[in-house]
Amino acid sequence: MLAVVGAALGFVGGTLRADSVTARTAVLIAPLEGNPFSPDGSGEDLMNLLTEAELVSSDAVARLSAEKLGVAIASEELLAGLSVTVPPNTQILEFEYTATDGDMAVRRADAFSEAYLDYRRARSEGRSNELTERIEAQIEQRVQEVDRLFRDLDEAPIPSQERTLLQGQIDSVSTQIGQLRTTLSEMGMGSSDPGQVITPAAISSSGFLNSRALYSLGGLILGLIAGLVLAVLRSERNASIQGVDDIEAASLPLLGQVRFSDLGVGPTRGESSASTFGSSWRQLRVSLLTQFRKRPLTILLASASDIPESQCPLSSWGMAEATASGTLDTILVDASGGLPQGGTDSHPGLTEVLRGQIELSEALVRAGDHLRVLPAGMAKEDIEDLLFSPSTSKLIDEVKRLADVVLIVAGPIRGSRARVITTMVDVVIVEAAGGVTGMQELANMSTQAVEPAELGGVIYVDGPRRLLARSVPYARS
Repeated sequence: MLAVVGAALGFVGGTLRADSVTARTAVLIAPLEGNPFSPDGSGEDLMNLLTEAELVSSDAVARLSAEKLGVAIASEELLAGLSVTVPPNTQILEFEYTATDGDMAVRRADAFSEAYLDYRRARSEGRSNELTERIEAQIEQRVQEVDRLFRDLDEAPIPSQERTLLQGQIDSVSTQIGQLRTTLSEMGMGSSDPGQVITPAAISSSGFLNSRALYSLGGLILGLIAGLVLAVLRSERNASIQGVDDIEAASLPLLGQVRFSDLGVGPTRGESSASTFGSSWRQLRVSLLTQFRKRPLTILLASASDIPESQCPLSSWGMAEATASGTLDTILVDASGGLPQGGTDSHPGLTEVLRGQIELSEALVRAGDHLRVLPAGMAKEDIEDLLFSPSTSKLIDEVKRLADVVLIVAGPIRGSRARVITTMVDVVIVEAAGGVTGMQELANMSTQAVEPAELGGVIYVDGPRRLLARSVPYARS
């Protein structure tokens, strides 16, 4: 389908292209005395034709061309259809002018070639006149100097050393005058021909390169390429996990599955958490607590996807509320800085406790029955550095004395925050989102990756891919 659309667009482009006409002309460049681009040029030694080609596209030449055409048009607009090339190993400039009308293309190509030659001639003549005036002034100065020397010679005693010295100076200045007059004579004999048009402007045949067939073929090829790109992108999408079977295929234990509609972003304040939960969260709670009977139980919840360090897993709040609804005192610790906190963003939290600025009891926020939250704090950007401090393990020990379940949420499981927390918890749980988490990301997971903690399993979040791909939780309706 894309190939057909591309071919159609190419045919339209070829039709539009066929409405343009190109006229070509060629100019043979002759070296000139006083040529600013080759001041010593003579015979076959003209240099820097690329500079000459740039000169054709100058505003000065464009203005002369407009005068020859007798039209009032901006230089930029007139130059838009012009291109100039230099065939290798030649002293030729080839002019091409493209317009919508054949007569216009021919007239403008001729105008540019003639204007360029006139401009070269005027530049050369101006340079020659400047040099002539300079040499004539030098000759006049030398003649005055000789006259003065002759007067001094007449007054010098005969014979004398002074007279001999003056005679030598007269001979030297006379020689300089002769050389200057010779240079002036040679300049007068130089050619004033800037070059000539060797190929009059004429319409060039469009050929295959400007044909509708070529543009249709190009559109077909581009359509095929676009199709291949979409196929590759679709293949990459298919490389993401699509269901719980993919988790089992990666030889990872499945802890539970939750629907996107069951995800929550904040505490269910003033309500019974259990009443708002679906069966998926209850089943997940049963799987977790029957498998791990240790109390207090410290858990790290991280994402199997490579999300930013500053984002938390989608199931963070739901997991915490699931254990709290089972009448287990639960403390949710935000080590990611991305946990939606329902107004506690400006509340002191983890960063302030780790710095010793406040006590843990001052930082905890009541979020519901049996649920308290230790927010990230007001210096979220410092979380990563503070987690590596000795005070982190002391804090976790203190939190464990206050709760039955301690749930610490971080960003990606392979991130630096998750790796340091892994050494301080009992269980690691990873979250995988359908259509988002890649098969390779799951394949990189193993029990060794979370040691010395135990891999508790994978929570599979199922829902619309366009929403899951944002990697942030959404409020329940």
